[in-house]
Parts: sequence; C-alpha cells; structure tokens
Amino acid sequence: MNFVEDDGEQFADVGDLRRAMLNILEDFTEEKERLQELQSASLNILEDFAEERKRLARVQRATLNILEDFTAEKHRLEELRRAALNILEDFGDEKNRLAGVQRATLNILDDFTEEKQRLEELRRASLNILEDFGDERNRLAGVQRATLNILEDFGTEKEQMHQVQRATLNLLEDFDAEKTKVARTNRQLEASNQELDSFCYTVSHDLRAPVRGTNGFSRILLEKYASNMEGDGLHCLHMIRDNSLRMGQLIDDLLAFSRLSQSPLVKEPVRQEALVQAALATLEAERKGRQIDLAVGELTAAKADPRLLKQVWVNLIANALKYTRGRDKAVIRIGSETKNGVPVYFVQDNGVGFDMRYAHKLFGVFQRLHRAEDYEGTGVGLAIVQRIIGRHGGRIWAQAVKNEGATFYFTLQEAGDHAEQ
Repeated sequence: MNFVEDDGEQFADVGDLRRAMLNILEDFTEEKERLQELQSASLNILEDFAEERKRLARVQRATLNILEDFTAEKHRLEELRRAALNILEDFGDEKNRLAGVQRATLNILDDFTEEKQRLEELRRASLNILEDFGDERNRLAGVQRATLNILEDFGTEKEQMHQVQRATLNLLEDFDAEKTKVARTNRQLEASNQELDSFCYTVSHDLRAPVRGTNGFSRILLEKYASNMEGDGLHCLHMIRDNSLRMGQLIDDLLAFSRLSQSPLVKEPVRQEALVQAALATLEAERKGRQIDLAVGELTAAKADPRLLKQVWVNLIANALKYTRGRDKAVIRIGSETKNGVPVYFVQDNGVGFDMRYAHKLFGVFQRLHRAEDYEGTGVGLAIVQRIIGRHGGRIWAQAVKNEGATFYFTLQEAGDHAEQ
C-alpha cells in the first residue's frame, strides 16, 4: 500500500514512514549532543575570560532557547510517534491523519533547516570568539614573558642593592669606629693642650719675678756704678740687661700665646678697614722716619672677634715693616680677594723674603728664619697669628722669594661656612 501526499512525496508503507521518523529523531539527538558540547565549550570560554562573559552569556541564552525549542519539538515528535503508532494500529481509518502527520513532519523539517542555519551562524560566532581568545592568549603569553624578564632584572637589581646596602653598612660601621677613635684622640689632644697651656702660663708667671729682678738690678748697676766699671765689665752688664729684657719679652709673648686658648671667642661683624687702620696707628712709631709705599685695598667684611683679629693685622704688618727695613723704599700692600667663594686676606712686602724650603717652620713657637742679631723678635708673633686664625676656623700660609719679598695669606672660615653666612 502506498501513501501519497498532495505535493508528490510518498512513503511506500508504514515501515518507511516509521524509519523516516526515527531518522529524524536520531538527527535531533545528534543535534542535541552537538548543542550540549557547544554549551560546554561556551561555559569553558566564560570561565577562562571574564571580559567575554557578557557575549558568551548572550550566546548561552540563545543556546538554551534553542535547546528549549528542540525539547519542545522532541515532545511534539514523541507525541507524533505515539500517534503514528496508534494510527498504524488503526491504519484503515488513519490515512488522513497520517497525511496530516506527514505535512507536520515536513514543516518540522523546514523548521529544522532554519534552526540548522541558526546553529551554523552560532558555530561561526563561537569560532570567531575562539580566534579572538587565541589572539588574547598570545598577547597574554607575551605579557607574561615580559613580566618574567622584568622580574629577573628586578631580582638582579635587588641583589645589587643588597650588596650596596651591605657595603654601606660596613662603611657606616667603619665610620663609627673611626669617629670613636677621632673623638678619643680629640679628647686626649684637648687635655694635652690644656696641660700645655697651664704649664706655659705657670712657667711664665714663675719666670717673671727673677727676670724682673735681674733687669732691675742690672739697671741700678748701670745707673749708679757704670762710671766705676771697666770696659769688659760694662759690656757684660749691658749683655745681662739686654738678655733680661729679651727674656722678659719672651715671657710676655709666651704668656699672651697661652692666654689665647683661655680667652673666649666673641664673633661679631667687623669692618676690616677699621681694624687695619687701628693696627697702623699702633705701629706708627715703626713707620716714623721711613720711606714707605703702603696701600690698603678693598677688604671684605667678616664675622670675627675684633680684639683678636686686630692682633693678627698688627703682627703681620709689623713683620712687613721689620723685614723691609733694609730697603730704601718699602712697598707694602694690604688687601683681599675671593677664591672659591672664600675671602682671602693678604699682606705683601718687598722685604728680604725667605727660603720656601723652611716655610713649615714659620708658625712654630720660637721658630725664626733670620738671625736675632739682624732682626729683633721672639719668634712667637706668627704662632699667635696662626692660633687666632685657627680659632676662627680659617688657615694661614705664605709665599716668598728670598731677597725679593713675602706675602702672607689668611682666611677666617672654610668655603661651606662662608656660604652659610
């Protein structure tokens, strides 16, 4: 028996129709499995990439809708299958109903084709998402490699920093040790200086009385008994008096030198020109009757103890006057200049100068570079100058050419101290 539909398609018998319907159900089952696999892939994509969640959520909802539609269709087909079986049992009366089922089946096939196209589009969309995912994965791999390189470089830099830190800690430990040693040495040096100053002060006071006695008695002898003395005796008496006077001057200078460390240092703004003029007034007797070309240039103001700084100018100018005494015309220049931001003061003369090989002896106590018979003095004046300059935080030095003259330079502070002022 043949069943023919109006549009020309036909089934040979009920068995063919049943097989066709079973094939349709199998196709639907395969499609359902493919949809389930696609749903699993979509869920994995959603888990791996949070940024694609919204797009995948839309895909998932679409897939679920499709699955729901297919489930509904499956139920419909199941009902049709049961109906077809009933029809087959009552075949004689169910031809028209089978024709209707056939038409319904064809409609389902048409719907299935449309759904298949939708699934194909969904598959292509999923493939595009997977391609984008591959690109993102490559980019993330590149970022990961770059991050690992940075971490490796950071590890190297960190190790170098640890080495530098350890070296710095070692230096700080060495510095602390040296600082402790220097502090201990300074304390010992300060104690020694105090003992030396105390010794000098005591000796100066103890020596004053016998020297004054010797000087006084020699003066009395010269005044009262010089006419009764012979030449040699008178000469010896003059030598005793001259040496007692020299000893007295030595004691006075030594006492003044020892007092420098005991007197307080009172710094205040001072005009150097005023101090130089006061020093020249003090030395007026040394200048009287001599031909002297003396010029005082511009002098930078300073912050210092005016009483002590005047003594510096007196001693340096007195030296210049003393050692130019043999010149027909003495030339003395007083001024200042700036070097490395620090004012440098100087006293220059055209006197006898000195040999620079012995310059290190200039500022020692009782050190002299010329004979006492040629030039008076005790050898303490420059030592006093150096101590005063040192107490102000400065330094003093000299440049000279023998028989051509000398220049004494001094500063009152270091470069950093001057910058602060």
